[in-house]
Amino acid sequence: MKRILRILIVLLIILGISTSVYIITCSENMDIRDEAAESETITMITYNIMWRKQTKERLTGIAEFIKNKDADIVALQETEGFKSGTTTIDGGNYNYLKNKLTEIGYPMQATEVERRTLAVLSKTSIQSYEAFDIGGKDYRKTQTLYTDTTLGKIRIFNVHPDWEELLCEQVRNFMYVVDDYSDYDIFLLGDFNMTLNKECYSDVTKEFFEGCDPVNEICKDTVNDDVSGNYQNYAIDHIFYEKNLDWEVANAYVDKDEMGGEGKSDHYPVVVTFNKKSSECNSDCEGKQCGSDGCGGNCGTCESNEVCAEGICECVSNCEGKSCGDDDGCGGRCRSCESGYVCNTNSWACEAGTCVADCEGKQCGNDGCGGSCGSCDNNKVCINGECKEIDFNCDVNMDDTVNILDLTIVKNNWGWEGDSSKMEADLNKDGKVDMFDLATIINNWTKKY
Repeated sequence: MKRILRILIVLLIILGISTSVYIITCSENMDIRDEAAESETITMITYNIMWRKQTKERLTGIAEFIKNKDADIVALQETEGFKSGTTTIDGGNYNYLKNKLTEIGYPMQATEVERRTLAVLSKTSIQSYEAFDIGGKDYRKTQTLYTDTTLGKIRIFNVHPDWEELLCEQVRNFMYVVDDYSDYDIFLLGDFNMTLNKECYSDVTKEFFEGCDPVNEICKDTVNDDVSGNYQNYAIDHIFYEKNLDWEVANAYVDKDEMGGEGKSDHYPVVVTFNKKSSECNSDCEGKQCGSDGCGGNCGTCESNEVCAEGICECVSNCEGKSCGDDDGCGGRCRSCESGYVCNTNSWACEAGTCVADCEGKQCGNDGCGGSCGSCDNNKVCINGECKEIDFNCDVNMDDTVNILDLTIVKNNWGWEGDSSKMEADLNKDGKVDMFDLATIINNWTKKY
């Protein structure tokens, strides 16, 4: 239902706000370096190069900068002069930069929203490309493409919303477009004109991490005060990546040394290098009888009267309904007597007398007189007077996350009793599916294995 609503909203945005949708398939023949040696990392740059500063010297300097950073993906904003009276280089600033990269031995495939001041450069071949209006002035668009990198297929979005008045409206329109794509790993790049304190910033960070987090000293300012005036600690250029991806940041910074020939932009480039998290997992069951092996499996299961505590199967005594001298189920004897009687541990008989509670050295359990020496926290059980961690694998359906599917399995088997080895929903293996199993799921909600 949520996806259907989003699709309807996107349709309304396109029909009510925008004038056109551009869909382009790139078939440009270029000497793209698809055969280059595979890299363990991908470097991305977002850079508003400022329309007023695009001389040949300036663009040559930017090309050198891209090459020196060994960039895989570069998202550029303000690639053409979009105001009347602006002089652009013959053939276009965007084409000049693209050709200069080839000239200096760093060819990149490129896409541009014509007359809309956005361009993306990619070291690897661009497989598809689309551009969407997001409302506001006629040059405010977003573009998206996907490319097959050395670390897998990724989808890139490049965006440059309006400043202030329409900013959050356009960012939200942009996010509706993003939500309609789930084909590949998604990265959002651009001059968002959006600081941390903007309410729409949270609309993005609900689903995406910051590549260059503005709370860090090296990432907190992307605006060049020498050109724009006093905008200290003003991070409005961002590179975001999806939270649920197997990517992590290897390096991130705002490059304040980039000159790019004569003149400077009013923005600094943001540079983020990503790598893929290791998919290898070495299971570890050394010294364990049970519990997680650290890779989604387990090191063994315990008997129905045992629980897995810190990797060891521990027997849990049961004296419910039993009297002094009865077997406690773990090789010991119960010490329960009626009120006014005490259990003689020599004769194992209940005798009249005054009971003296004994909790010395105990954290929990029976005090010997029908009282308690304390209780244990969640996911701990009282074993011989000591609270011990219980190793539960709450991922009942084995999809690596504790979620609604695991909760549903417990719910559907509620009240079951029997052989715990045959019931996956019996998390604590006590022979029944009850409130304990439900509480365990809830207490470990969203935990990953």
